Amino acid sequence: MKKVLIVDNDTILVDILNLTMDFYGLNLIHVDDHNEIDLILEKNFVSVVICDVMLTGIDMIAKAQEIKNKKMIPVIMIGIRELSAEEGKKLFCSKIPFIRKPVEPNVLIEKVRELIQ
Repeated sequence: MKKVLIVDNDTILVDILNLTMDFYGLNLIHVDDHNEIDLILEKNFVSVVICDVMLTGIDMIAKAQEIKNKKMIPVIMIGIRELSAEEGKKLFCSKIPFIRKPVEPNVLIEKVRELIQ
């Protein structure tokens, strides 16, 4: 079973995605603290990482770029607010997709499945 790591403090979204991903044969690992990301990635073979752009205490776009470039794991960014021009440019240049919240589970699952293949 492929594993997807989601880094988000929105427990309602995580619960919905957990049910949806399970239906598609994907195992969701959830952390709400960015300090746990590296530990999870060291202990698990993760196929895709989904990150909320607005976690406090960290530049999640820089962290997403690090995960994608150093760990060679596809990343999807999600967030409730519009990105600044600079943030959008960073994601575009890094080829990291951004999906606005509220996230449609089927749209996110489709993007996850696309990146896994």
